[in-house]
Amino acid sequence: MKLFPNRKTAEDQPSEHRVLFALLSFFIPVVVLTLVMIGLRIVPFGDEHNLAITDAKWYLNGLMFFSRLLRGEENWLYSLNNGLGNNEWSVLAWGGLAPASVLSLFATLETIPNWFTWICVLNLSLCGLTMYILLDGIWGPKSSHLIFSTSYALIGFNVVNCYQTGFFHGVQLLPLVVLGLIRLLRGGSPLLYVLSLGACLFMNFYFGFHLCVFSVILFFTYLYLHNDELKRKGPTLFLRWMFSSLIAG
Repeated sequence: MKLFPNRKTAEDQPSEHRVLFALLSFFIPVVVLTLVMIGLRIVPFGDEHNLAITDAKWYLNGLMFFSRLLRGEENWLYSLNNGLGNNEWSVLAWGGLAPASVLSLFATLETIPNWFTWICVLNLSLCGLTMYILLDGIWGPKSSHLIFSTSYALIGFNVVNCYQTGFFHGVQLLPLVVLGLIRLLRGGSPLLYVLSLGACLFMNFYFGFHLCVFSVILFFTYLYLHNDELKRKGPTLFLRWMFSSLIAG
């Protein structure tokens, strides 16, 4: 039994469709989530909002602090020195470093609930894109991958936790960590694994720690299932994986 088959280009779809499928993997969740927001009358489509907790740390103040940094209204050097691991930096790491949080640049205290809706939509939709990249990297470009990439973007865990900005990072990067680890185990470059795992650890150490645990489980599961063909390569793969993980950390 093999954990992952050898990569092959799908026969039912030419490889030039890869870009189209990748775009669809992002925009399909955007459309679905936007329709959901409209149906639930979430701001700016109604008077409900996604800001489940509006205390000083996680939402309004956190995203608005990131917005002030981008506008030059806060001193980056002072903020980082003052809050590395706590205070401003911890707030920034839990929400501000999520890709779509750059939208908070356009927000004010009055309009941040509206922008937070779009931050949720875009951050969750990125999960669809990264999952498609993983599926493409293993099995080649196939239209059927869009079913699974969209499902990943819309699964209950992601949608529910869009109320907790701490989960904006790991769920997007998990598919890239998996793809990078697969490439490493197949003797390819460890660069994607190092960069994706390192980025998650930097942006959200809590979720990054769980990805490290997942990496250990996936690595040894792969070695067990491919034991016959990896008898001689096992020690080398272990060293490459171990040092790549340390570099990411």
